[in-house]
Amino acid sequence: MATTSAASRPYQVLRRRCTQGARRAACCLVERDQAAARDCQVKEASWPLFAKIRQGALREGAAFEGCERHVLRGLYSWEPSELVELCCAFSRAGSPSAPALLRAALFRADRLVAALDALALVRLLEVCALHGIREHDPKRPDIFVVAAPCLAECAFDLGSAEVGRLCTLYRQLNIGDPPLLEALGARLLQLFGRLRRPAPSQPLLAAPPR
Repeated sequence: MATTSAASRPYQVLRRRCTQGARRAACCLVERDQAAARDCQVKEASWPLFAKIRQGALREGAAFEGCERHVLRGLYSWEPSELVELCCAFSRAGSPSAPALLRAALFRADRLVAALDALALVRLLEVCALHGIREHDPKRPDIFVVAAPCLAECAFDLGSAEVGRLCTLYRQLNIGDPPLLEALGARLLQLFGRLRRPAPSQPLLAAPPR
């Protein structure tokens, strides 16, 4: 019998939440539903983001059609880190607009990746993998390929959990990137106390001093 690895369990939990969330009530800012407001994933992820959307709802009045449409219409008014938070929140809520938001955000994947820190980039890749989305359209670059060099550069800013999740993602998607894997391996060695952070001129997997 096949066993479920510990690394894949978070994705299964998140997928179940997405499936359950798809059956939830409409946006609480439209329905004025107190129960929906308590379950609002945007509010749970970030109160400032929820407040920003609520201000937009007040400005639009009866024309406001929900958080998802509001975010999509004003996509380029959001900071890159805010877009990642919103993509994750809509995914947890099981919003049918989450894939559309992800694809729109990946229109200029190179700029998006360059504007994110290491942890936000890991979260973006996780939600993309969850929805099976890797590019804005077939003519645009693969977000996982674009992100690999950036992740290799900032590997020493990642914790062991993030390193493990990245290894799982790239293995599941069958993407081999030797510099990234080397950087992640070096980071794991450092975390376990066997390697100091290398100087810029040193190879990542230089032998530790005796």
